[in-house]
Amino acid sequence: ASTWQSDRGHYAIGTDMILLNTELREREAFASRVGVSVPRSQSIDLGVFYEEVFRPHTRAKVTGGFRVDFMWNDARDDPDAALGRITEFDGVSIDQRFIMYAGYLTGEYRLTPEWTVDVGFGTSQRPPTLTDMYANFAFIGSLQRGVTSLFGSPALEPERIYQIDLGTQYKTDRWNLGIHAFHAWIEDYLTYELNGQP
Repeated sequence: ASTWQSDRGHYAIGTDMILLNTELREREAFASRVGVSVPRSQSIDLGVFYEEVFRPHTRAKVTGGFRVDFMWNDARDDPDAALGRITEFDGVSIDQRFIMYAGYLTGEYRLTPEWTVDVGFGTSQRPPTLTDMYANFAFIGSLQRGVTSLFGSPALEPERIYQIDLGTQYKTDRWNLGIHAFHAWIEDYLTYELNGQP
């Protein structure tokens, strides 16, 4: 990442990469089962971002930024560890590609030396995890229903959130008080769905 300073703010640009590999093999004595609950899978996430802080005058500050991520996910083994390399899981291609975005814009205005108001809007996306996509009869600790197991789906779409923020702050040498509120809308929320009783 690099940052440039100016008389009225600063600018930043950068890039990063996340490489994630996972696999889960389980031995279930009560079920006489040894299997691959999450196949050997990987995720490559290449991201680029830009941020700008701008001061139109001494009482106001505007901050904005955006990020774009290019993600490649795939599973390299059959979930049942018996059929070798496969290209589909539950009728959907194992190899999944996502292009995700995030962006925000905030504004701050100083009404008096003590009082400041601010407003902001942002949106972003979260992709499904490798477990979300490729789990095959996996026992997950967050599902507290005895022998409940988890099945994933590579057909999952990334979550999307839109959020608006409003707030005010009072600050002196002795006091620093503030109140802020936000409201968010979430689309394609990734959660569990009950497919059958255990």
